[in-house]
Amino acid sequence: MPNELLALNPTPAALGRATALGATEVETVAAGALGLRVVRLRLPARLSVQNALAQLVTTDPGVFERHHRYTLQQAKAATPAADRCEGPACTMPGRLAGLIDWPADARQCGRGQVVGMVDTPVQASHPALAGAELRAEGFHDADRTAAPADHGTAVAALLVGRADDAFAGLLPRARLFTAAPFHQPAQGEPIADASALVKSLDWLAAAAGNGGPNAAPAYPAAFERVLGVTAIDAKRQVYRRAQRGAHIDFALPGVEVWTAGLDGQGRRRSGTSYAVPFMVAFVSQSLAQRSIGRDELLQGRAGPVLDLGAPGHDPIFGWGQPRFEGKC
Repeated sequence: MPNELLALNPTPAALGRATALGATEVETVAAGALGLRVVRLRLPARLSVQNALAQLVTTDPGVFERHHRYTLQQAKAATPAADRCEGPACTMPGRLAGLIDWPADARQCGRGQVVGMVDTPVQASHPALAGAELRAEGFHDADRTAAPADHGTAVAALLVGRADDAFAGLLPRARLFTAAPFHQPAQGEPIADASALVKSLDWLAAAAGNGGPNAAPAYPAAFERVLGVTAIDAKRQVYRRAQRGAHIDFALPGVEVWTAGLDGQGRRRSGTSYAVPFMVAFVSQSLAQRSIGRDELLQGRAGPVLDLGAPGHDPIFGWGQPRFEGKC
């Protein structure tokens, strides 16, 4: 937000210093499940965010931050509205799931597991999600328009799509809790404010439980670190728009992924957000089977990993591409 700050667990004295500068409180987010209290502050027109932070960080380091906005990690549509596709690449899990050695018969994958997702709204009535155990909640401001459900529906289908559908998911037996903080501005891409993300994560932690088998990827605010995922294509080449850096842990399929569209037809989509369902499925099923532990994952040891790029950890592929062992 251009003229707003967030204060994380501020003391009364810290808030007093902010209001002395002219800041006014917009709302307080009591995120009890995360152990957080976040105060949203609006600055007067005469005071920039940069100047306000410069004054506040000297006395209250780590308390105040810009009220950031976030967008979806996906490529803008470069293919027709509805693609035609034939063969095994046009079904999920399909060929891309085979890259990580995901079971060809995934009908029992996800049994007894809970997955949390933060995205746009999900079209629960989509045929691919018929029968799915899905609970959804929206968290954008009431005076804003919810973002279109296209992206969230595609990701949800990748995760828990009906096993006998053309868009079968990787974890069709899992329960999915989906929080939707994204709103649609008058122009541009869907946006989620940081305060809405906090509300989403708090709801997920409270609704689905903070100690579930996929808690590490599902509730990032509750852990010291999260898993950074990049996207690769069917030839294990990195997605050309993917970020690079030391924060990348693993590389999963996320380029030209055949996914469900709102019109019931399929679309090829690319983006790191489409690689995340593969990582979530791998982590959830592996932890459920106890083939790997959470600490191992956070240390880059995800069982068999195909090292891509430079030997060892690198800023493009991280530790490489995980490979699933066993059956669901």
